[in-house]
Amino acid sequence: GSKADSTDFGGYTLYNLALIQCQEYGTCKKGSVPPINIEVIENFVLGKNRIAEGKCTAVGDNARRIKTLMTVPLIQGMLKVAYELDLEDDVRQRTQGEAAAFLTAIIPIVNSCSGPNANIMYNDLAPGKATKASYEVIRAAFERSYDCMGIKCADVGGLTTILGDEYLPRAEPCGIDEKEYMNDKGK
Repeated sequence: GSKADSTDFGGYTLYNLALIQCQEYGTCKKGSVPPINIEVIENFVLGKNRIAEGKCTAVGDNARRIKTLMTVPLIQGMLKVAYELDLEDDVRQRTQGEAAAFLTAIIPIVNSCSGPNANIMYNDLAPGKATKASYEVIRAAFERSYDCMGIKCADVGGLTTILGDEYLPRAEPCGIDEKEYMNDKGK
């Protein structure tokens, strides 16, 4: 599952998830490589070069940045399923399963920053509870944790329509004027 290879979707695991989520969140243009994936690869190369130069302690900075960047698609995925569960009333088992998967992946990271925010997420999206999920509750818990996680609102973006030309109701990026943000992305 973690093999770095190409598929019809552009890759596997977090690489591919970043590819899908960046288009759904307006953080990249369709067909382009997500900025997150570019920066992850740059940090891998920089880390490799630092090791070759004997600067092993400096590699920790690269590893931490990679971890932060790879957290973004998990946040986006969890926000998307919370949106579907709450605002689109999609309580299918598949959607609830996705909620549980994203919750399991992200909750330890959120917990390391804020136990109360992690508890809020767990109480809202845990298996058996997700049918009553609140998108706003999950979003607010994430936003309160962004600074500690090293995430910016612009990293996450906002959930867009299928055409990617506007944000879904109540799903615009936090802390950014929607029109200004869309203009900055060339949309």
